[in-house]
This record gives sequence, structure tokens and C-alpha cells, in this order.
Amino acid sequence: FNRKVLNISENKIFLENGDFIRAKAFVLTGESSALVSNMNIRYNNVKTFYFSSTIKHKGGNYIHLFPNDNLINNVAILTSISKSYSKKQDNLISVSVLKSNPLKFSELAKELKRRLINYYGGKENDYKFLKYFDLKKATLFQESGYFQNHGLKRKGNIILSGEKTVNGSIEGAVSSGLKAASLI
Repeated sequence: FNRKVLNISENKIFLENGDFIRAKAFVLTGESSALVSNMNIRYNNVKTFYFSSTIKHKGGNYIHLFPNDNLINNVAILTSISKSYSKKQDNLISVSVLKSNPLKFSELAKELKRRLINYYGGKENDYKFLKYFDLKKATLFQESGYFQNHGLKRKGNIILSGEKTVNGSIEGAVSSGLKAASLI
């Protein structure tokens, strides 16, 4: 349809071009729930840095979490999941930074390289910075007590679903969608 939704009533969605869609039930996910709810959705900003490395990493099939590191949130060795992520014999590494940091981009990339060396070994020339992404809406922000105030909600034939209603993850989005489908 690719049309803006203006309003939702009990069994109709009204579109900006004057058309409407009639249904027995509507499932709203993501930010579309703002059409019928005042649920405030906040997101974490995540800066993701990609490096290649000749170092063979132990436990590469896991996401490495760093709860005590004031900079790195997690590290994933992506070529441990699929060798096709690199055309060479090196390893593709993803480093996620959640917190804002006063370091400039180039200084931040150098500091992350130093920490990779500290955590995984090797020398500076064993790690090559490749690319950087700054994702403004990367993950759902979930403060303490988040789940006491959230959950799958139904307002008549409108069902609010998605990761924001259960658990900020792909698994949360899927389980919420399955629950919503069972209500239809």
C-alpha cells in the first residue's frame, strides 16, 4: 500500500489518500503502535566498528560480553558463524559500543584496537579497522522494571505486538508475533 495511516477505528484503518482497509483484527508493531497507544519507545544508540584480524579467536561462536569494560559492550567474531563473511583467510570482528564517548572517531577506533589486542592477543598490525556504523535506533532501551509495565496488549480488535511488548530481541519480536497470531 505504501500509504500513511491517519487513523484506526475498531475495524478500519483510514489512509491518507481517503482509502480504508477493513479487517477483523489489526496487529501493530514497532512505532505504528503510537497510533493507538502512548507507549514511549526509547532506543539505544550503538556504534559498531568492524575489524579484520589474522588472530584465531577461541569461543568465536559466542557473542563476547564485556559488562566491566567502560567502552566495549560486546564483540562478535562473525567469520566463526559463516566463513563467507570474508573472502580472505582472516576473521571479521564486530565491536559494539553503547555508551556515548568523548573520544573522536579515529581515537575510538585506535582504542578499540588496543582493547582487542588486550583481550584476544596479537599485535597492532594483526587488526585492521574496516568500517563503522552509528545506529541511532539499534536496540530497545529497557530500564529496570521495564517488563512489569509492558506486555502484549489488546485494545478491542487492535493488538499491540513486537519486541517492545515482551523482550528487546529478535526472539522477543518472534514470540510476541506468535502470541498476537494466536489471538486472531
